[in-house]
Amino acid sequence: MNIAHNKSNDLTREDIYQLLAEDMVTPIFVSDSNESKTFIDQVATAEGSPLIIMELSLLNKPQISKVLELCKETNLPTLAIISPDDLMSLDTDMIITDFIVSPFLEEELITRSIFSVKRATVAPSKEDLINRGDLTINPSNYEVLINNIRVNLRFKEYELLLLLASNPGRVYDRATLLNQIWGYDYFG
Repeated sequence: MNIAHNKSNDLTREDIYQLLAEDMVTPIFVSDSNESKTFIDQVATAEGSPLIIMELSLLNKPQISKVLELCKETNLPTLAIISPDDLMSLDTDMIITDFIVSPFLEEELITRSIFSVKRATVAPSKEDLINRGDLTINPSNYEVLINNIRVNLRFKEYELLLLLASNPGRVYDRATLLNQIWGYDYFG
C-alpha cells in the first residue's frame, strides 16, 4: 500500500519500514478505522522504538482524537502526514510530536521520524522501572526484559504482567483480573 500523499517517490509502507529500521524506529501506521482501534497492540511487539504514523486525511476527527489520546497517555511519538491543502486547517491544539507535508523527501521522513522518537523518549529514572528479580519492566515504553533480553508480549499480556509485578504478593481473583485487564464487557 502506497502512502497516500507521497507523490514524489511512491514509498510503500514496507519501504518506510525498511528506511526507519536502520535507525531502530518501528513505524506503526494508522490510516483507517481498524488501524485506529488496533495500533496500540503493535506497540508491545515493535522491534525498535515505536512511532505512530497517522495519515490525517484518511481519518475522521474522533479517530484522530482517540489515537492521539492513547499516544499521549502512553508517551508514544506521533508523526502526522498531511496534504498541503490541509496545512492551513491543521488544528494547532492537536498534540502531535511532529508532522510532515506531502509529498516529502525520504531524508525528511527519516529525520523527522528520528527526532519524533527522541523527543518522546525520556530516559526512565530508576524509580520508573519495575524490577522483580531478573525481570525489568519499563512502563514508559512497554519494554520487558528478562536478564537484559527483550521479551515480546501482546498488549494484554504486558498489562497483566505489569499489574502483577506492580503488586507483588497480592492475590487477585479471576473477576478482578478480567475487570482490570479486559474490562467489564469481556466474556471469557
